[in-house]
Amino acid sequence: MVPDTTQMFGNGRARSGIIVLPCGAGKSLTAVAAAARVRKSALVLCTNSVSVDQWKYQFRLWTNLEDNQVPLGLGG
Repeated sequence: MVPDTTQMFGNGRARSGIIVLPCGAGKSLTAVAAAARVRKSALVLCTNSVSVDQWKYQFRLWTNLEDNQVPLGLGG
């Protein structure tokens, strides 16, 4: 299922907003689809390395990006 991002991109422009969905409802897919639609880089901030790996997996799953096109940065 591809999320409907029509309202996020009215008049051909990306508008800011907050995505509020319950667990398993597609927040990651919606965010990846939004980044792909505007064809811009995205910065995803996570609180732990497990979440970082999950986000990288989602970008690789839902886009045609290569592994080296989804860089990771971990703080310590």
